[in-house]
Amino acid sequence: MLELEPYYINVDLMRSAAKQFSKDLGTGGKEMEFSGNPSLALAEFSRQAEPQIRELFEKDYEKLSQFMYRVDVSEKELKYVLENSVAAELMQSITMLVIRRCLQKAITRKVYKP
Repeated sequence: MLELEPYYINVDLMRSAAKQFSKDLGTGGKEMEFSGNPSLALAEFSRQAEPQIRELFEKDYEKLSQFMYRVDVSEKELKYVLENSVAAELMQSITMLVIRRCLQKAITRKVYKP
């Protein structure tokens, strides 16, 4: 499995991952904002994504499930997080699953871009 931590400071890849997140969520093209500071890229993405995931989790779990399917987060990973996360960290854990998968897609597109 690809180690993603070195990519968390690549602002361009994080922006690309955020665009993928918005596309999969269907937010109508609303782009996330990044300061351009590499050391803040992951936190900025997470800070903007988590409330959206929390809203789906609390108000429309079926829509969250569909979103997770579009993002391509494995059911096994999600089930593990749901069963093993401390309640206070559950949304952060789900958000990180989504961010990691969106980042993997962005890296793959960059590597195999024609």
